[in-house]
Amino acid sequence: MRSGETMTAQKVVIATNAYTSAILPEYASSIVPCKGLACHIIGPKGKPLPKLLAASCAIMEQDSVSNKTGYNYMVQLEDNSIVLGGAHHKYDVNDLGSWYNNVNDTQLIEPARRYFEADYMQRTFVGWEDSGACVDRVWTGIMGYSTDSLPHVGEVPGRDGVFIIAGFHGHGMPVIFLAAEGIAAMTQGLAYEKTGLPSLFKTSRDRLESERNDILADRGIRSTRD
Repeated sequence: MRSGETMTAQKVVIATNAYTSAILPEYASSIVPCKGLACHIIGPKGKPLPKLLAASCAIMEQDSVSNKTGYNYMVQLEDNSIVLGGAHHKYDVNDLGSWYNNVNDTQLIEPARRYFEADYMQRTFVGWEDSGACVDRVWTGIMGYSTDSLPHVGEVPGRDGVFIIAGFHGHGMPVIFLAAEGIAAMTQGLAYEKTGLPSLFKTSRDRLESERNDILADRGIRSTRD
């Protein structure tokens, strides 16, 4: 198939997560692109970082100025380097446009970058004061947050033969595989209710028309879309 050509299909699966509304505009208020920031932390050359954890973890923290509570998430890799993300409590309220409904991944979220680069490991973990841990790389990613905290899975209301699997709220890996199996079965004619997927995941007109907005409510901004 060459660029500019048109392909037709009896059934289509939309699996575009944060970018869903570009194809299905009716999801613009239900699946919102939200930018996040993560970094990679290493030790000095020839000095591996201490062993910290055998699994991923979340670290709760209260900001000393705003008193907002937020969390960071991290995992230590086989070479003892660390991938760390989060820091929402450092920027989410003060600069909504830097992350909410934002698909521009060419710009960093500066408050989060500065927060992690300011010796995060040394000031957070006892025994790491002389580790020499430092940020090696910083990057952004665009996540598809759903306004009711649940993914949208199933046939799109009012669009026969169009299916959606999107809006995983930054936690896609635990549920995407089962949801994808369900979508595949639905394209073969199986009803949603027979797939074994949770009923709460089923996309619906009611969910699309709901005014609920957990994304902003969880950050103390507002609980409705507008």
